[in-house]
Amino acid sequence: MTLGRPGPDYAERVDLRDIVNATISMLSVSGRTRRIPIEVALPDEPVWVTVNRTRIEQVLVNLVANAADAVAEQEAREGMIVVRVAPTADGTRVTCSVED
Repeated sequence: MTLGRPGPDYAERVDLRDIVNATISMLSVSGRTRRIPIEVALPDEPVWVTVNRTRIEQVLVNLVANAADAVAEQEAREGMIVVRVAPTADGTRVTCSVED
């Protein structure tokens, strides 16, 4: 599924940690998440995945932005967003989760 305008459909090998960090940074700089604490839990070692970088960034932006909206609407001001990346024990899959 393509959200928005379709772009080039090619995959590249990237460290998922770089995509997560760049996305969180971009959302903070844009002001979208500036006042909301974000905890990022990444492994120490690279998490190599072969993906369409633009599409993964788009999914992360949408998930984190939606979480930021949910946290901002909470009456208690102690909300936080947690972004976690965890490879499976056998190294064949990676889980990337966003929690609010």
